[in-house]
Amino acid sequence: MSTLPKIVVVGGTGAQGVPGVKALSETGKYEVVVLTRKASSEQAQALAALPRVTLFEGTYTNEADNWALFKGAYGAFVNTDGFVIGEKAEVFWGMRMFEIAVAQGVKHYVWAGVYYLTKLGGFDPKYRSGHMDGKGRVTEWLLAQKLKDVTVTVFTTCGYAEMLWDGQFAPVKNDDGSYTFYSSINDGVLPVIALDDIGTYVHWIFANRERASNLDLIVVTDILPYPAIVSAFEKVAGKKGIWKDLPYDEFAITQSMTDDVPAAFAHVPGEYHDTGGMSLKANFEGWWNAWRDSLMTWDKIDVKLLDEINPGRIRSLEEWMRRVGYNGERKVILKDVAGLIARR
Repeated sequence: MSTLPKIVVVGGTGAQGVPGVKALSETGKYEVVVLTRKASSEQAQALAALPRVTLFEGTYTNEADNWALFKGAYGAFVNTDGFVIGEKAEVFWGMRMFEIAVAQGVKHYVWAGVYYLTKLGGFDPKYRSGHMDGKGRVTEWLLAQKLKDVTVTVFTTCGYAEMLWDGQFAPVKNDDGSYTFYSSINDGVLPVIALDDIGTYVHWIFANRERASNLDLIVVTDILPYPAIVSAFEKVAGKKGIWKDLPYDEFAITQSMTDDVPAAFAHVPGEYHDTGGMSLKANFEGWWNAWRDSLMTWDKIDVKLLDEINPGRIRSLEEWMRRVGYNGERKVILKDVAGLIARR
């Protein structure tokens, strides 16, 4: 039986979770237990092959599973998915998992957060985005607990640079070999994070419990206007890029987002599913409104701390493109997108 501290990872098979699990495994200092709905899945088995990583089959929307999962754990890295369970369930289970984890003796609880857009925008409803606000509410609640013997850290990310491969940032290839980048941002700025840097930040958080106490670590790779994205693409790929900024209703059509598809579009059989929340289209309208009005800017980021934690971090979207050889072609990266394709 392992005598290493046990760290539970919820969301470990997702785009953000995988580099986190790998980083914790590589330290050799922890026993990592990854919650998965399907232990036989390709993503889960790839993690199980890593040193000191085991799987726990279950779901975080099940009370009994949570009690068993957190038993004997020292730490937890929790990343829920509102696109699977919906905004309301994400708020409830984001809070309930913490309560259970504390009851089971967890000492360092790390919550994977995102920007609380509605709050950043003064609670103007134009910024309402369920998958962001759900996590944001949990962030506020967790940081307010200030328990004597339990450390809470929030690890706040933003849109992935990798969404240029299979998300809403991915361009469309034209017949003449050029690529059209669609957006609904006007002259606003977009924050992005490269997934390759996630693991370093997660490792630092668990290795520096005192400094990470009640810290909201906001990480970004770049914050830039859309023309700069297209320019970086042209420099790196040597191909012509075309920027086409559209009113949101027109942009939503390019992304096949409609009002009759729930924001919790990535639900799976047997998982809790709330169809009563925002529509996918409405959810992302608030998201794009936030970038159009530049709600997240460099003055909100502790760049010196990011440099200290990760001196070799990727420092621009152009640098990321060069590292990965980005050429505008599409490939599946995001787990929710992969699952959607598999169910078609």
